[in-house]
Amino acid sequence: MKKLKRFLIFHLIITLVLVRCSLAQIQYLELEGFLNEKNVMDAKFTITFEDLVNRFELMMFGRIYDFNYSSNAEAKCIVSSDEISLISCSLNLTPELRTLEIVFKTRDLVKKMDKNLVFKGDFSTNLNIDNSIIYVKLPEGFILSKKNKITPSNFRILSDGRRIIVTWESRNISKQQIQSFLIFYEPVKPFRSIFEKWYYLLLIPLTIFFFLTFIFCTGLGGCTCFRSIFFCFHFF
Repeated sequence: MKKLKRFLIFHLIITLVLVRCSLAQIQYLELEGFLNEKNVMDAKFTITFEDLVNRFELMMFGRIYDFNYSSNAEAKCIVSSDEISLISCSLNLTPELRTLEIVFKTRDLVKKMDKNLVFKGDFSTNLNIDNSIIYVKLPEGFILSKKNKITPSNFRILSDGRRIIVTWESRNISKQQIQSFLIFYEPVKPFRSIFEKWYYLLLIPLTIFFFLTFIFCTGLGGCTCFRSIFFCFHFF
């Protein structure tokens, strides 16, 4: 009987440990990515922790610079950056103070492909995530390419009135799972109205006419010739 109790208690403890390990350690992760016309992304991660963890790691592909961080708890973050960047933070969280913000810039997430620009972002963390939301804002004057898809497919397209925003929301992301995002976009083609087209069509012959008139009148004495021509235009 005692052996049976010990066996049940042991399996109960193991089950509780496994369940605890599968629970989210990050309550909420948000990424705001601002792309500019120079193909640089300003990134801001906001992380709210569920558990009082003492270490957080964020890995992403590409070099980063202008790195900074802040937290309402005690935190110390370092970064090693090459083709793959790793941000490591030591944390001393409390139930009331458990938010971390990380900001940086990178030039490695946007590439040119034919007439398109391609944003490709990949990152992962060392902790399970309950809720994740990603915002990627295109530069002003750029639109989504019609011939290419956005991935993952659970995206939404928003706008702040000046920029197109692509957003994804995900739940229950396991640690070390790579989150990948892909956007094809392009600059807006300048629009020329019908008036502008006719303006340029008329401008060329008028320029030629006045140029020939100047040469002709210069040979005939100048002012008298010019007055005669402009009088005829006025009378007409």
